[in-house]
Amino acid sequence: MKQTGMSLEDIAAITEDGCLLSTAERHPSELKAALSKRMDLLNRHISRLDEQIRQLETVKALARQKTAYYSAVLDGNTDSDRS
Repeated sequence: MKQTGMSLEDIAAITEDGCLLSTAERHPSELKAALSKRMDLLNRHISRLDEQIRQLETVKALARQKTAYYSAVLDGNTDSDRS
């Protein structure tokens, strides 16, 4: 089954550093690294979401084409041997 959201590993990686505010207070020098890591993970997630959106738009367009064809068949405007 294809994953639709962030993986558990990515979620764990984002949260493993804890709260960004406490990281900034306790270890200011580590804040940039923690933010960069989170941004990389989120950017990968966004890329996966963009690909899923493209796939869904393709499926939606095909469903609309079929609906239009079936409507035409019902209205007697086309050869009903095609599917």
